[in-house]
Amino acid sequence: MPFSSVVPSAAELEAHYHELSQERRRLTEMLEKTDRMMERVRRGLEDQRVSEQRQAVAVPLSGTRGEGRRESVWPVVSSESAARE
Repeated sequence: MPFSSVVPSAAELEAHYHELSQERRRLTEMLEKTDRMMERVRRGLEDQRVSEQRQAVAVPLSGTRGEGRRESVWPVVSSESAARE
């Protein structure tokens, strides 16, 4: 396929320049949108790490006291005392 030695006209160059300008604007907008999205993801990762660290530091509650007897953390009312009230 031979090269053509046709030189584009000024109008064609201006049209091409305009197309390149539009493409550049589109790509810039896409890059800005990607940057914002990446920032949100980064903040989400940081929040998740902080949450995981808090869970790792949390002390588990023990439900046993004394001779291995389990005690309820909620007040327990027997049916006899509930009938009296």
